[in-house]
Amino acid sequence: MELMREALVLKNEKEYGELYRRLRFPSAAEADDFNQKRQQLIAGLDGRASSACQGSKLHTGPLSPGCAICTRGEWSCLFINNLCNGRCFYCPTSQLKKSQPETNSLSFSQANDYLAYLEEFDFRGASISGGEPLITPERTLDFVAKIKKKFGQKIHLWLYTNGILANEIILRQLADHGLDEIRFDLSAKDYETDKVEIAARLIPTITVEIPAIPEDYPLLSGLLPRLAEIGVKHLNLHQLRLTPFNAEKLLQHPYTYSHGKKITVIESELTALRLVRHAAENGGPAVNYCSFAYKERYQGAASRKRAARALAKPFEEVTKAGYIRSLNIKDTPTMIDKIAAILAESGHPQAWFLEKKEWLHFASFLLPEIIRCHPAVITVSYALCKLGEKNSYQGSYLEIALHRKRNIVAQRQSVLSKRSLIAADLEPFAAAFLLTSAQENDDQLCDLTKDTLTYPDLGDIFEYERQSIGLPLYF
Repeated sequence: MELMREALVLKNEKEYGELYRRLRFPSAAEADDFNQKRQQLIAGLDGRASSACQGSKLHTGPLSPGCAICTRGEWSCLFINNLCNGRCFYCPTSQLKKSQPETNSLSFSQANDYLAYLEEFDFRGASISGGEPLITPERTLDFVAKIKKKFGQKIHLWLYTNGILANEIILRQLADHGLDEIRFDLSAKDYETDKVEIAARLIPTITVEIPAIPEDYPLLSGLLPRLAEIGVKHLNLHQLRLTPFNAEKLLQHPYTYSHGKKITVIESELTALRLVRHAAENGGPAVNYCSFAYKERYQGAASRKRAARALAKPFEEVTKAGYIRSLNIKDTPTMIDKIAAILAESGHPQAWFLEKKEWLHFASFLLPEIIRCHPAVITVSYALCKLGEKNSYQGSYLEIALHRKRNIVAQRQSVLSKRSLIAADLEPFAAAFLLTSAQENDDQLCDLTKDTLTYPDLGDIFEYERQSIGLPLYF
C-alpha cells in the first residue's frame, strides 16, 4: 500500500511540476483528522442514507433514473460542442473551441451514427453535455429528437445545462422531443432557480447537479427546502478535483488536497457528506454524493468493459474492473497434452485453448482442475481494450460496423503480461478475484474508508481485477 501511495505522489508531482509545490497536502496528523471527520459524518447518517457501488456513492432517497443506469454501466455521455458560456472557477477543462459531438474518443457528426453506437452497445441511458448544449440548440435538439424517436422509453435521456441560455421556448422544445430529465448546474449562475421552475412544469425529472463547493455550504443547505418546493427531485454533488487547467483558480481558495489517481479537494468531499447528512436529517430533494472514487472506478470500468467484451476470447474473462484476464500454463508438449486430454472430458471445449503445444490457456473456473493436474506456476495476464476511430496496429483489434458507412475499432493493449502465480498465491488469488465475496456486495453504511488490500502480495494486479471498497483515505 505504501508503494502504491508513493507511486501516486510521484505521478502527481510529475504532472504539475513547479505548480505542485504550491499545493497544500495534509500532514499525517491532519490526514488522520480529516479521515476521522469523514467517518464521523458517515456514522452520523445512522441508517438514514444508503450507499451503492461498494461505498463509493452515498445518497438519501432514490437515485435519479439516469444515475441508477450509470451505476449499472449502461450510460453514454455525448459531449455535443465543447463550448461553454460559464466561467466557473472549478471547471476542469477548457471549453472554448467548437468540436463535433464526441464520446470516449469517438466523433459523431451525424446523429444516425450515434444512434447506431447506442444500439450496438445496448445502452439504456444517454445524456447530452457540452460544454453547454444550449449554445448549439439546433444540434442539441436534433440529437434529442432522433434518440427519442428511435429508442423511446428504451433509453432514458437527459441533458446537462448551466441554465444561462434556458428559457421556456427551448425547454418546451426539449420536452416536446421527449427529454426525460434535465440537470442544472446552479452554481454557475449564483444558485438562481427561475429557470429550474420553468423546467419543472415541462420535463418529468428535474435534477440539480453541482460540485460541492465548501464555502457555499450555508447557502446550499438553506436552499434545499426551496429546491424541493419548486420540483427538484434530486441533488447530485461532485468532488472538486484539480487539473492543470483549473489549478491557478483553485489555488485562490484555501483548500487542502489529497493524492490519488487525480488530485482532489478534501473539504469538497466533506462538504458533500455534510449535505447528505443535512438532507437525511431535514428532508428536501434526494441527495447523491457522486464521488471521484465512484467515477474513476465504475464509470471507467464501464467504458473498458464495452471494448473488452468485443475482444475477449471464449477462454478469457472480463474482470469487474473492465480488463481482459488470461490464465495459462507452460510445460512440455507431453504434459500439456495430458492436461488437455483431462480437460477434453470436462465438456467445456470453448473454455481452454492450446498454443504451440507448450501453452495452455484456460478459463478461471477450470483453475481447480488445472491445479490438481499441474501443481506448478500459473501465469496471469491483463489487457486493456479501447474503442477508437482507427487501428493503431499496436495490438490485436476488431472492426465493429455500426452501419454500412461507419466502422469503429476495438483495440487491445497488454497492461500486465505473464505475471507468475506460485502455489502460495493461488488460494488468495481465487478468494480475492474469482469468488463472489459477500463483502463486495455489501453496501451498508458502516466503515466506508476501506481502500486497503487484504492480500498485499497481489497488490500489483488488484487494479486490473476489481474496485476498491469505500472512499480512499486522504494522504
